[in-house]
Amino acid sequence: MKLIHSIAVSLIMVLCLSCDEFIEKDISKEKIVVNAPLTNRSDMYTQTFWWEEVKSASGYRLQIVFNKFDSLPLFRLDTLVKSTKFTVTLRPAKYQWRLWAENGSSRSDTVYNNITIDSTSITKQVVNVTRTSPASTNRSVTTNKPTVTFYWDRLEGAFTYQLEIVSDTGTRIIDAGKKLNYTLTMSSDGTYTVSIIGKNTRGEKSQPSEPYEVILDRNGPGRVELNSPIDGNQIPTASDSVILSWNKLDGAVKYFLYVNQDSTGLSNKQAIETSNLSYTYRQGSNPINEKIYWMVVGEDANKNKGAGSLKRSFIFR
Repeated sequence: MKLIHSIAVSLIMVLCLSCDEFIEKDISKEKIVVNAPLTNRSDMYTQTFWWEEVKSASGYRLQIVFNKFDSLPLFRLDTLVKSTKFTVTLRPAKYQWRLWAENGSSRSDTVYNNITIDSTSITKQVVNVTRTSPASTNRSVTTNKPTVTFYWDRLEGAFTYQLEIVSDTGTRIIDAGKKLNYTLTMSSDGTYTVSIIGKNTRGEKSQPSEPYEVILDRNGPGRVELNSPIDGNQIPTASDSVILSWNKLDGAVKYFLYVNQDSTGLSNKQAIETSNLSYTYRQGSNPINEKIYWMVVGEDANKNKGAGSLKRSFIFR
């Protein structure tokens, strides 16, 4: 009986712990601490809203309206933010904004604040880049495609926009026109530093946006060196399988194994993807006494494939 009782208690504890993992914490009494903006007046059009993390929150609702939240508010922004910072460009006007944390079952107290954006020279302002495609991490993009698209907020007073690109070949300016996005085409591998600038009708320019680093890398990780079996090895049919292995290739995070009876265009056949350095290939329906060819190609984290290994063959006898 004591054993049964102990098992029952243990099961109840496990079930309770499991339930705690699925029951979200009530955050209705939590208060958000705002770090910025702390002033209710500014002549900077681009504002960063920043607050302290609320434990057990899945996101934060940030809303900005012109004037005040009355019966018919005119929204400038209504967004769910997953981090604790959000940057947006506002035109000169009076605003009220509010913020709360939320999860699937509750939400925190709501913080209300007012801010007035005063009109001033474009030369003091900064363009806010909202996103890139491919997506950036900490304003850095690594890609094996020669194009990256930038998107930015409209800047009050800006008539057109320019991209300033710094690379090993120097600095160049690209006119993006009136659009709020531009696709940059890169001609060679390397590192490019890109900033967006607004320009008014008098030719006055804003300050550059925070720079984005774009790394174009189309170089593969090199050639895989095969390990075993040796070329032309004969595999006893009784074993029914063979372990194909190769050496680790620096820079490779994935390998593509090609196996086929036809050696012509082997790399165009369907590949077996693996992150391991070996693969157990089974005879299956392959005929006895016929050569089977194999080769391996490495791929780096940027999805660049290297040169294929030398081809080898084996025979089931």
